[in-house]
Amino acid sequence: TTGFSACKGDSGGSAMQKHGSQWVIEGVASYVSDCKTEKDLPPNVYVRVSAYLPWIKSIINR
Repeated sequence: TTGFSACKGDSGGSAMQKHGSQWVIEGVASYVSDCKTEKDLPPNVYVRVSAYLPWIKSIINR
């Protein structure tokens, strides 16, 4: 949902973006802080899926 972030326990979840009519997984949550809006919390960290596409495709094509 637009405007919401991942919360603690959401590691492994996806960060998705809509491209035209298609939703695309852009990232996977690697580190997620507590689900609070306090400014002093560390940011959530996502791994860019495109950086691992060759590996993902090699696993899928086995």
